[in-house]
Amino acid sequence: MASEALPCPKISVSTLPHDHYAAFEKALWNVLFTELAELTMAQLVDGLPIWPVYLDSKGLFNLRGHPIRDHKELCEGALERTKAFRSSFKPSELLLKSSSIRAFESCPPDTREFDLRLLELIAEAVHAMAVILFNLEEKSHTGDIQSVLDYRAPPKTIEIESGFTVTCQSKLPLYPTMFTFPCYNWPEQYPNGLADVAAYWAEDKIFGGVFLFDRDVFLHSNRRKWTWRVWSLLDAQFKQLMGFLKGDPSVITSPFPLCADEHNAHRFDDYDAMKYHNIYRDPWERKLPDEKNWDEIRLNPFDYPRGKELGRNKTQPV
Repeated sequence: MASEALPCPKISVSTLPHDHYAAFEKALWNVLFTELAELTMAQLVDGLPIWPVYLDSKGLFNLRGHPIRDHKELCEGALERTKAFRSSFKPSELLLKSSSIRAFESCPPDTREFDLRLLELIAEAVHAMAVILFNLEEKSHTGDIQSVLDYRAPPKTIEIESGFTVTCQSKLPLYPTMFTFPCYNWPEQYPNGLADVAAYWAEDKIFGGVFLFDRDVFLHSNRRKWTWRVWSLLDAQFKQLMGFLKGDPSVITSPFPLCADEHNAHRFDDYDAMKYHNIYRDPWERKLPDEKNWDEIRLNPFDYPRGKELGRNKTQPV
């Protein structure tokens, strides 16, 4: 299966031709100086996500009385340390996948292929920076991080009817870090282990999803009330995105977080996207089950804006 593939060797982005490197560096700085990137990276430095950001995710449970509720803002110094790291950071020192760098340098500027390959490198670069920040030893929280992860809500007794009660036990903590996008929670097969889990979370919070590719660009989002399916950007969204990456951020509004609405009808179930359509960034990023779990599929007009999909045959990928 694709998830068994080995990670690709990495090389320095400084090996790029001058014009290609200049485009990469400008695009990366444009992303890193957005408020959204600052806040997201600062949470990794802090050691815990802030409650409003944590709450804007899917797959949450065990929240009753959870101590993360009290973490409503960054701890003192976290944002300042993040900005200091950014000030001393040199993009030329980044090591990214050799295949991505070589593919980008072979693309002529002012082509769609150039833009796609540039975007792929930016996604990888943001991921790499998130790994570095997650692994920093100096955190605003240290010993209390584990206590937050280990928290289990006390049992709750509910009266179903007069004289008949049921005691509900909360689920055990599921994730090894509070920075988790559940679909990208396979630290045992990631090159950087748990830091890669946190980095996928950071991508989602900065961009609006994890960027995936085949011959086009897709996003896989984990925000509440957003589609859980893998979706393709509209041409207008892609144009706005590339305009921001290549332009002057002081006069161009950041497009992040990118989101899908009913017009983004080109979508795939996440299982089908990887298994049948080869939509991914790294073949080991997700671990697919042997068979698609149809019981988890929510058939509704929001996630399936093309009405015909609601009546599809379960034997057919979508």
